[in-house]
Parts: sequence; C-alpha cells; structure tokens
Amino acid sequence: MTSLRQSCTAFWDAILVAGLSMVAASHAGSLSLRAQSLIYLFLLLAVLAVVFRRCLPVIYANMHLFRARLGLRPTRASPHYVKALFDGYSEEFDRHLMIDLLYRAPNLLAGIVAERRLPSAPIILDLGCGTGICGPLFEPFADRLIGVDLSPKMLELAERKQCYDRLVEADVVDFLRQETGTIDLCLASDVLVYLGDLDELFAGVWQALRPCGLFAFTVEATSGNGWRLQKSGRYAHSESYVRSCARAAGFAVADWRYAMLRTQGEAPVSGDIWLLQKPPAAGPRASSHVVHRNGCGGPLGD
Repeated sequence: MTSLRQSCTAFWDAILVAGLSMVAASHAGSLSLRAQSLIYLFLLLAVLAVVFRRCLPVIYANMHLFRARLGLRPTRASPHYVKALFDGYSEEFDRHLMIDLLYRAPNLLAGIVAERRLPSAPIILDLGCGTGICGPLFEPFADRLIGVDLSPKMLELAERKQCYDRLVEADVVDFLRQETGTIDLCLASDVLVYLGDLDELFAGVWQALRPCGLFAFTVEATSGNGWRLQKSGRYAHSESYVRSCARAAGFAVADWRYAMLRTQGEAPVSGDIWLLQKPPAAGPRASSHVVHRNGCGGPLGD
C-alpha cells in the first residue's frame, strides 16, 4: 500500500513538471535555438530527478521481491524490506490476517506449547511479535513476556494490547546475540518466512534459552532438502532442512506437526509447526543431538 502511494506521488510530480515544461515551451519561441535546447534539457532532467527521487525508495524497499521474481537466492529478506513492508501494513494487519487470511499459526503454537510443562514463572520471548497477536494467547503462560520486532508501527499496536512487559525494536537475530540463558520459551509465528538460512537464528535462540528451554515456530512447507525463496518473497523450508539445522544447533525435536497455517487467495497455505528443546544440561554442541528423555518435562524424540 505504501509503495502504491509513493508511486502515485511520483506520477503526479512528473505531471506537474511536465505541465511547467509546456508553459516554459510556450514562451521559448523568442529565444535562440541554443537557449531553447538548454531549457528543454533542464526540464527533462527535472522530470527524471523527480521520478528518480520518488521511485528509488520504492525500488530499494522491494528489491527482495525483485530478486525472488528473478529466481535469485538471498539467504534472508533485508531488514529494510521487512521494516518497510510491515510499517506500511500495520493498520490493516490484524484484520487482514485474522479475517481475510484465516491466520491460525499463533493458535497452533499456543496449542503445542500448552501440552508441555513450563517453569512456574517462565520468561517468554516473542520474536517478530508484530502487532502482538500472540500476546493474549501466551500472556497466561508468562511471568514476563517480551516482544521484538523491526517495525515501530507494529510495536505501537502491540503496546495497545497491554500484554507485553517489554517491547524492543530490533532485528531478531541481533537481539538474540545479547541474551544468554535467560529465556524459557522463544516463539516465532510466521517469522521464518523472511529467513532462508536458519543456522544463525537457531544458534541465537540456543544461546538465549535456558537449559530445557523451548523454541516454538512455524515454517511454510516445501519438498526437498533445503529452503526455497518463493515468488511471494517468503521462504519455505523442508522438514529435513529444519531437522538438520536443529541438530547442528544442539536442539532435540520435541514435537512436529503438519498443518494449514492460513489461506492465500482462498487457497490453503500448508506448513509445519515445530517445537524444539534445549538439553537439560547444555554441554558441547557436538554431542547435543543425543535424545534426552528425562529432566525437561516430557519425552523427546529426534
């Protein structure tokens, strides 16, 4: 929506400059040919400058989509793209997701987490919290609920829900680098669709979690052994790839389910609901793929 408004503004600026050009041209007959040429050149440059000034931010903000349409494979969407996308989307976000797209991911995550035994006073971190849709669902579980998002406009709306004890404007990977063993549960609802390579995120979550801490997240599903950038600009991840990243980071797979996450153009969008767990005694990562069946509130499988 923001990009459309900026494009329309660029169009009308160009019309205005073109109108001034016509006025100038009507008075240029008495000038020499060289003077007329200079006037026309100046006006042409003015038109190009206006269009360039208005359109460049739109082009830059949507560069991720251009790459996706060209079949390129950036490892993640740029923070600038994500921030611009959700700043422009914030006011319509809740209605569009919950009503138009039948967005189910937060409820699915709440369901899978509710089946686990959490600490008596858990600290929950909502990565990419957006407008705080997960807030009311997880507030009953939390002694302290923290939300992190790149978009200040989304965070303003999240604050209105009065569910979060702390809201932080930051890139989720950058934020995780500052946390060490302080979090009981990390959430990422519809966040990994803006990341292709998950190694850095998983390493950051592993560092932020306490022993036995949980990481609950959704991904859009794809076949094969890796991740794929879709033409929508969203990433999809295969089951085998997520398992590989989880194992490399030191997690055990506590639960995994296939589900319909939302709709898009009235067609269902399928994905995976994942629940990973950090071992009870976080030893060296090289040996942390071992299945732990005691001490973390329930049996785990790999």
